[in-house]
Amino acid sequence: MRYFTYLYILLRLVQCQSLATNVPQNVSIFSKKNGVAIPFSVKDYNPSKSQEKSRSIRGSIDMKKIESLIRSTFFPVGYPEKTPPGFLTFCIWSWIQDLSTQMRAILATQRVLEGVGVGKEGATALSASINFLVRDGFGMASTLLFTALASNRFRSNVKKWRLFADVINDVGITLEVVATLVPRKLFLPMICCGNMCKALCGVAAGACNGAINLHWAKGSDISDINAKFGAQQTVSGSLGLIFAALFAKSVSAISNHTLWLLYFFLTVVHIYANMKCMKLLAFDYVNVDRLVILSENFLERIKRGEEPENITVDNPATVSSQESIFFGSNHNPPIRMGVSFDSFVRLIHANHDMVPRIVKDMEEAGYSMGVVDGVILVAIRDMATPIDRTKAYFHAIVLNRILEMDKSLSYHDVAVKKAVEEIVHRLWPHFAKSAERAKWDFNRSVFSTEGYEVAIHPVT
Repeated sequence: MRYFTYLYILLRLVQCQSLATNVPQNVSIFSKKNGVAIPFSVKDYNPSKSQEKSRSIRGSIDMKKIESLIRSTFFPVGYPEKTPPGFLTFCIWSWIQDLSTQMRAILATQRVLEGVGVGKEGATALSASINFLVRDGFGMASTLLFTALASNRFRSNVKKWRLFADVINDVGITLEVVATLVPRKLFLPMICCGNMCKALCGVAAGACNGAINLHWAKGSDISDINAKFGAQQTVSGSLGLIFAALFAKSVSAISNHTLWLLYFFLTVVHIYANMKCMKLLAFDYVNVDRLVILSENFLERIKRGEEPENITVDNPATVSSQESIFFGSNHNPPIRMGVSFDSFVRLIHANHDMVPRIVKDMEEAGYSMGVVDGVILVAIRDMATPIDRTKAYFHAIVLNRILEMDKSLSYHDVAVKKAVEEIVHRLWPHFAKSAERAKWDFNRSVFSTEGYEVAIHPVT
């Protein structure tokens, strides 16, 4: 028994000596949580003094714990190192637009309640309830209709649809505010139209917010981002209630002229804040607008004499500042992508000999292309990958540029068609490499199309 006791003591001494000699003394150790770092020094560590030292720095550690709590409530895990740039600025502009919306919404609520008869002699709860039921019914119907018509278009134009949602919401609030200023018989149609506009906002904003949250979730996860945005909206909503209450209290004390000036000022602030938010979103996948910007820049630099293999296109942040966030404000090439196969062969006047060649093109490249009255038609195969679709649109942009340079050319000419395909075949690898160097991801490309995909199956 004594032998085992001596052996145990010897092993403990060897272990302690090993720890003392192997632990580096010149390293700095930090415990990190929610972006807050608590330092620990191996060299200065003294177990006998640790309790006194912990008491002396308790105040500073408590402050760091408070900072950590704030970060864990409102900021994603990994902020700011792993979060895309501009997150805090995006949040600030988002809070501003939330506050402006809530202050205007309280005015709209007042006007609607006045219109349904609150405070008026002879008004009944039944008539007010019927007005609200009709208004809400129109809102539900417009939600379903808008979802059916536009649900497959949100992903390809997130920024435009998100801004559209806020603008149409402003239209809805304004309709409700002015509803009491029109003849009584127009009150119900006005608030119905206003609620329909707000319903469109709900559909578009809800669809686009998912893509926006995914963008900010890099370095974190989508559930964490959703929770943090929810916490931020709770705080901004609480502040909005306070400001809205003060605003509602002061409404009766100011003139209508001043009230309308204030209302339109808040509306302008709301739209401007949303524009700033959208400009901060630097998506790293391409849609039509972003691919046109990249392609035109790439082709223009080749025209100036640069070698294709040496070109690096603009990165997502640079393109974001150039990208349009309004519908109808850009001038993209006349390209119809995703047309049906029967429309495609009919519009290009394909004969029976041309159809097998079109099918062969689609089997090899994933798409086929034609030109009718200056409009480029692109038929896409159902098995085409996002990279195939990106190449198809790049092909269409190159073709459009060539036809604009020499309007005497005809894509129906086999020689012209082969020449354009050769140019695209030579340029596409360099363009794809250039985009990859600029941190673009063509595997996630998404384009606005007419919705058709061509399926090719062998006949047995």
